[in-house]
This record gives sequence, structure tokens and C-alpha cells, in this order.
Amino acid sequence: MGTLMWIHLQGGLLLAVLVTARPSLRRPVWVLAAAGAAWLPLADGSDLAGWLYAYSDQLSLPSLALLLGLLARRCGAPLPAEAGDTRLFFAPTLVLALGLYPPALGLGPWDPYALGFGPWALPLVTLTLAGLAALRGHWPPAWTLVAAVAAWLGGIAESVNLWDYLTDPWLGMAALAWMVRKWQRKNLRSTV
Repeated sequence: MGTLMWIHLQGGLLLAVLVTARPSLRRPVWVLAAAGAAWLPLADGSDLAGWLYAYSDQLSLPSLALLLGLLARRCGAPLPAEAGDTRLFFAPTLVLALGLYPPALGLGPWDPYALGFGPWALPLVTLTLAGLAALRGHWPPAWTLVAAVAAWLGGIAESVNLWDYLTDPWLGMAALAWMVRKWQRKNLRSTV
């Protein structure tokens, strides 16, 4: 049941973000219609959310938070001031992706992805980082980390590896795109 909920939450958010890319469709009725479309049945017996899941795989909780933040911003909802600080979000994500995915593909002597199966080390480190973020007043990342550990402990999504609740390849690619874009902007300013 938990996996089904995650799949439809993910599918609904993806569809709502896609629909609201068009400014004329940034009204609550269109957002709800797009999210509800995740339940539309397809000819093969699945639904639209399941079809999207087949191509995207499980998105992490930070990815879902990013989609929700993008959707809220597009719809004019007020966000915490810090939520707009992309450095706080993408810089650690990029470091994590570069440290996690190449070794998981066999590029290195040790695979840190295996730590995500462990019973206490990675959750303890994650909750410690959440506590440090909270102490510094960075509430959105702190709550996202706590929610990811809680979702993992509850087995809400398909994966049994905590890393899959903390990050995903799509998020890593978004962080890389952010870094490239930031680098391009910096170089454009320095040449002008």
C-alpha cells in the first residue's frame, strides 16, 4: 500500500509540474486535475502514475520536495525564504551524487551505496545532519532529511535502501545542470 501511495504522489507531482509549465494553467483546478490524472487507467491495466514510475523509477524525498516547491512557486504560494536558496540544496546533492553513483557503477574499490542497507550507521548520520541543519536554522533541509528517514523506516516506498529516499539519479542530474548553469553565468559575467 505504501509503494502505491508513493507512486501516485510522485506521478501526481510530476504531472502537476508539467501542466503548470504553461502559465495559463497555474490555477488550483488545473493542478488538481493534473494530480488526479495520475490515477487514469491505461489500456495495459496500469495507470498513468505507474507508467511514469516505470520510466522515472523511485524519486527521493528531496526530489519530491523540489517538485512540490517548484509547483508552489509557480502557483504563487509563499515559500520559506531559505527554500529559494538553491546552493543549500544542490551543492550537497551534487557532492552526494558524485560520491555515490560512480562507485555504484563499479568505478572504484568500494561501493558506499551498500551503507544504505545498514540498520543504523546511515540513518544516524542522516539524523545528525538534520539536527545540525536545524541548529543552524535550515528547517526545510532538516525536515526533508527527517522525513526521508521516517519514510525509509516505515517502508513507504519500494526500496529498502535509505540512499533511495535521500537522493536519486534525476536529482543528481538536476544538481549537475545547476552547477553547469551557475558556471556559465559566472563566465558570462566575467567576459562582459
